[in-house]
Amino acid sequence: MERRGSNNFRAIGICAAIAVGTSLVMIAPGALAGPKNDSFAARADLREALPADAVESNDDATQQSGEWFGAEATGHSIWWEWTSPVSEMITVSSCESDFPTLLAVFEGTELGHLHRIGMPSGLPEEGCDTSEEANFYAEAGKTYAIGIDGDGFYELGTRGGPLVEPPSGEGRVALRIEPTPMG
Repeated sequence: MERRGSNNFRAIGICAAIAVGTSLVMIAPGALAGPKNDSFAARADLREALPADAVESNDDATQQSGEWFGAEATGHSIWWEWTSPVSEMITVSSCESDFPTLLAVFEGTELGHLHRIGMPSGLPEEGCDTSEEANFYAEAGKTYAIGIDGDGFYELGTRGGPLVEPPSGEGRVALRIEPTPMG
C-alpha cells in the first residue's frame, strides 16, 4: 500500500510541475521580453526628423554578440536608425536619460561590420558626460545606426569610505538628434 501511495504523490507532483511549467511558459515570454529595439536587426526607425527625439526604457535589454560600446557597458543596449534630411554637423545625445549611458553612432547595416563615427564634443552640456554625446557630419539621405547602452563605470570606496554600488545601466533612455549648435 505504501508503494501505491507514493506513486500517487509522485503523479500529483508531476502534474503540479507540468501545470506550473505551463503557467510560466504562458506568462514568461511577455514578462521577460526586452524592448522591441533590443537587437541591432530590430532597431527603431526615427525616419528623417530633425530634431528627432525618442524616449523609452532599456529594461531587460540584452547584449548581442559583436556589440561593443566600451569596457564599462552593462549589456542593456537598444538601437535606432536615422536617415539625415540634411548635410551638416549633427549632435546625438542621451544626456536627459535617467542614468549614465554610452552612446555610439555607426555607419553600416550589419552588426559585425559597423564603422563607428562621431567625435565627443569635448565640451559636454551641464550634467552631460562626453560618452553621452557625439558630433558628426551627416550626409543628406544617408542612414545611420545609433546604439545606447548603460555605463557601468563606478568607483570603489576610498579607504575607510563606503563602497559604491555599480549602476544597473537600465531605465529611461532619452535620445535626441539635432543640428550642432555653432558658436
